Amino acid sequence: MIHNHIRNNNRYHNKKVQKKRKYEEIDEDEEDDEEPQVLIERQQDQIKQLKKEMKDEYSVDDLKKMCRKNDLSQTGDDWMILDRIADAMINGPPSRCPNCHCRVYFNKKLLQYQCLGSYDEDKGAVVRCPFTSKTIERNKWKK
Repeated sequence: MIHNHIRNNNRYHNKKVQKKRKYEEIDEDEEDDEEPQVLIERQQDQIKQLKKEMKDEYSVDDLKKMCRKNDLSQTGDDWMILDRIADAMINGPPSRCPNCHCRVYFNKKLLQYQCLGSYDEDKGAVVRCPFTSKTIERNKWKK
């Protein structure tokens, strides 16, 4: 019994190593210093700079007021709110999902915008939305 457990763990470990190797192979094929186009278009460097400047200048309440004014989510850690605001100030607040009219977020791992859906009180559960896009319409920043 113990022998089977060890063998199963080794299989699991081997699969993880194989997956890691696949990712390493993919990374080797890409050019090392090239930033993905979607991050360049989002002006990621300017967003980082603005976040540094805003970090000590605004209180959390100030940041949440900016979120309300520009139809941005007010939830999350301080750094998440700051990131959301800096992106919206530079690129404009993202418009809502064309399918379900919920807020759209930028997924930095997948490098795409996506809608997470919303909570349906009748069903008592979160209803997922399949919307994803590399680009999204932006509105004008409201001061």
